[in-house]
Amino acid sequence: MSLVLADPSANAPATEAARAATAAPAATPAAATPAAAAAKPELDPFEKHLMASGYHPEMQNGEKVYCRKETPLGSRVGGVKNCGTAEQLKLREDQTKQGVGQAQRASVNPKGN
Repeated sequence: MSLVLADPSANAPATEAARAATAAPAATPAAATPAAAAAKPELDPFEKHLMASGYHPEMQNGEKVYCRKETPLGSRVGGVKNCGTAEQLKLREDQTKQGVGQAQRASVNPKGN
């Protein structure tokens, strides 16, 4: 068995061309190109929160909604598709937080004194 080594001078022009090609896009910021900005719109922080919570965006009747499938506790079949606009889901989350806060305050001070 013999070992064959490639001539490094044969690959030098291709290597420098590859370096130049990869260095050029890195020097141009992605936000500076209009096509990149139009292709991926920025999400607001609450939309990012919804995505992290398992929601995915959909279009229903021309309106952007966020949906996720929720399986009832203890169930192995079925499930409910929960959808809403970002505003509806924000309102629902705020109401849930208020309800939890009221329940916690009531448990700390049950007589309301």
